Amino acid sequence: MLVPYTRLEVSVRPKQWRDGYVIVVRFDGSDIKVSRVSDARLLHDMLAKMLRYPVFLDSANLTDLRQLISNGVADSDVMLMLGTKGLFTRPWCLLEVVHSARLKVPTIIVEIKNSGFDAKESQRYIDNLEETMGTDDPSSLELLHEHLGQDLTELKAACAAVLTSLIENGKRLSWNPNASDAELIACLKDITDEMAAAIGSKLEWKSNVPSNLSHKQRKPSAAHLTCPALHLVCNTGEVLTEARVLQTELAMRLDRLVSISNSAGSKDTVAHSAEALAVLLSKHVLHEPAALMEIYD
Repeated sequence: MLVPYTRLEVSVRPKQWRDGYVIVVRFDGSDIKVSRVSDARLLHDMLAKMLRYPVFLDSANLTDLRQLISNGVADSDVMLMLGTKGLFTRPWCLLEVVHSARLKVPTIIVEIKNSGFDAKESQRYIDNLEETMGTDDPSSLELLHEHLGQDLTELKAACAAVLTSLIENGKRLSWNPNASDAELIACLKDITDEMAAAIGSKLEWKSNVPSNLSHKQRKPSAAHLTCPALHLVCNTGEVLTEARVLQTELAMRLDRLVSISNSAGSKDTVAHSAEALAVLLSKHVLHEPAALMEIYD
């Protein structure tokens, strides 16, 4: 399984996009688990590689939550929110929505598959924010009042605009890190096309766009295009998302193909041509016949 973005990149970008951050990727702070962080990291890495623009990931780029506003939303052209069950119950998520509305930064929700996100349920929560948050999480309500004052009408209006747009829009954006390469590419294209449309522009796509870095100007050899520098052996049922995060990070740093074990559990012929092999140790990885064959070969 090869890294999808090595085969698809943006060739023409909207002129409105600045040299600074293009996107704020935001996920629900109440769902800080390895899987959720990995979901966000994978999307971050793949967007950064495809767009060749800085992508701000708030869970990775912050030492002070207040920088969400000053260094995140304010410097971005588009804000992505990764939709999970408790997204609109988190005060800093809500503050980001308010500030994106003030700065006229388009906000787009990308639903994480099987995360339990429900736009209508989120809207009901916002409609009764003071009562519900005041009961369930009074400290978060105090934080909102500290930043916005006692009247939260502006916050409710900003959240309603984002949620209404999502509910009324027939096309829902989703992100499934466990999907096939083809599905991941389709998801990324949909997300980036929607980002461009949000600022009134359109992307053009081209496969195998040469890098603009000086040391990459030389035409790569056929082996570099087809033979992975590294193959990652893993149990895809246990650590597929984490493997893909590592896959994307290594591919970006090596500027080479990196492959991972076939999610179907069959022997991966790409592994045989890799220059090196690494095993991601998890509970049952060495129980998989296909993994053992990859190591043996």
